[in-house]
Amino acid sequence: MLLLVLLWIYSEQYNKYAQDLLREELGEIPNVYVKRRNGYYAEIDRLYVLPQGIVAVYEPKTGKGEISGAEGRASWIVFSVILDRKNHFPSPLTINNSNIYALKEVLRGINPDTRYFSVVMFRQGNIIKSMKLNAKKDDITQYVIETRNLAKTLRNIMKNHGTVLNNSEVYGLRDYFKSLSKQNDGVHCPICGASLTPFQKNRMTPKYLHCANFPNCKYSRLE
Repeated sequence: MLLLVLLWIYSEQYNKYAQDLLREELGEIPNVYVKRRNGYYAEIDRLYVLPQGIVAVYEPKTGKGEISGAEGRASWIVFSVILDRKNHFPSPLTINNSNIYALKEVLRGINPDTRYFSVVMFRQGNIIKSMKLNAKKDDITQYVIETRNLAKTLRNIMKNHGTVLNNSEVYGLRDYFKSLSKQNDGVHCPICGASLTPFQKNRMTPKYLHCANFPNCKYSRLE
């Protein structure tokens, strides 16, 4: 039993090390904020510009537990085995595809053949138990994964899809998105630096954090 535990710990540590190397190699850009036409912002947790296209990663901020969801459902479920309780949260697939539509608006005219990949990644402590989704929605290729499978997913994208961006375009887009990357401490607005205030329309709707400078600054995110 002890040997199995040690092997599991080694495997997890090696996987984390391999993922960190790959993320550095592929130029991961964290916390990218893209302004929408209506003045609000799309918040992309991690972004990769690859020769095969643009990968937008969204990390739902759920409690730990078993994840169940399906494309087309407005809300998904996280079940805590320890607490024996279900909690609902907004569809992360819908949120991330909305983020990609914002990317498309910004990049319109740069390269019409650019591919987009949506990766919904659940953090350590979450297990995907039930998931139903199509591999593609419109022209967006979709993935729902656990954190430990990020490196594998990125490799699959690079292996299974042809090149649509040349080196000049890749590095140019990386520099552009780096200019949109900002620090986020979870307390202050990453756009203007003002404090974030909680907002909930009613008990049945999700809780949001809004910039205190609204409507001059329209940053908001799920709490």
